Formats: sequence, structure tokens, C-alpha cells
Amino acid sequence: MWENTSEGSPISPVCKTHEKLADWLVQNKASAGAYQTASRKKWLDMIKGPGSSLTGVMDTRTGIVRSGISQDHKPEPRTALERAKELRDRVKALLPDRG
Repeated sequence: MWENTSEGSPISPVCKTHEKLADWLVQNKASAGAYQTASRKKWLDMIKGPGSSLTGVMDTRTGIVRSGISQDHKPEPRTALERAKELRDRVKALLPDRG
């Protein structure tokens, strides 16, 4: 697993399977962003899905910050345009309804 929030650096050893990587991340309480870790299922969803995640997400109504890994991950869209639309929709879902 590689973090690129700062300069970029590994946060885990290289693992042979997705499952072994997720196990290592859970056992070592690896940072999932926003000073939080994640469950094995959430790590696996991110690893097998998009392969990357936002660092953190803040609910502007409550001020609560959650790790990006805690969000639901869908399989990565096929094209750059689809990825951009997916990101736009994810950001819109986090914003308060402006009526």
C-alpha cells in the first residue's frame, strides 16, 4: 500500500494477495486517513475496487471527519470521463442540499 498525501511512501510491505495486504493493514492499524484505520472489508473493497481513496471526508453539517476508506467503493469506471463523473457525484453527495 502506498500513500501519496505527502511526498508518497509505502505504508505496508508487498503482499502476494489482496487478502494478505488487507490483513496486514488491519493487524498493523495502518492509517486509512483522518487518523483512522479501517476494517478488513473496507480495505478489501478499496483494494479490489478503485485501488485508491480520498484521504478523508468531512460532513459539513456535523464537522465529523471520516477516513476515505470508510466510504463505499465501487469498481473503477472504465474511462477518464466516467471517473470524473463518479468523483463529481461523490463530492456532490457530501455537500449539503442547497434546495
